Amino acid sequence: MITELTGEQLKVAQTQLKRYLPRSQQVYGCLVLMNSVTSDPAKILVNKWPDFSVIVYKPLCEQKGDLCKDTLVFATDEAILQETIRNPSVIDWTRYLCLGINLCQIEIIKAVASEKNVPSHKKSVCHMMILEDVSKLPSVDSLGISLSSLDESHVGLVNQKWKRKACVLDPDLFDMCHGDAVHSARA
Repeated sequence: MITELTGEQLKVAQTQLKRYLPRSQQVYGCLVLMNSVTSDPAKILVNKWPDFSVIVYKPLCEQKGDLCKDTLVFATDEAILQETIRNPSVIDWTRYLCLGINLCQIEIIKAVASEKNVPSHKKSVCHMMILEDVSKLPSVDSLGISLSSLDESHVGLVNQKWKRKACVLDPDLFDMCHGDAVHSARA
């Protein structure tokens, strides 16, 4: 049975997804935003609570342009993923949609799309990783470039220079990129 998460459940789900980083980073990042700052309206759906195998970040389509917002899916069980995305309350296969998924699960998405007579196209691939120890980076040559982690003091600089969506630092200072500006989860 599909469950929509609210309130404290969103915080618990964030904690559970952190164990699966970096594979869960897309949905985890959205939960960090939802739990710490004002974010775009969305539903968080799971296949069951609290021991979910599939979690879906589903932006609410309130305006025409909202159709281009990604629906993000993270799953630890492929059979349950397939069953979950067949459910029309989770994925509306009759409308245009952008799905953010793990590349290893693309064949499942294509199979369900084919069942629903929906053409599917892979438009882009993003590889994510976590650098747990900056000291393990190779030294930067004498170009005057230095590498380090972000902290709360960098919020203004990143907002001014970085034209992507956003960076949010979760309570453990884990960098999340999403939204329109840099926010600090501790501010």
